[in-house]
Amino acid sequence: MDKIEEITEAVKEFFERETKELSKEEYQEVLRELISDFAIMLDASKRED
Repeated sequence: MDKIEEITEAVKEFFERETKELSKEEYQEVLRELISDFAIMLDASKRED
């Protein structure tokens, strides 16, 4: 398993554990924020190249 797969699995496990008691609306808000943050990080990493 490469580093990206390791990180992806860790994030998925954490996300599932930490969001299982949220309402659908709360879950969707957390997901939107996570995607937004990931997009910002991805954009920043592309600029470094």
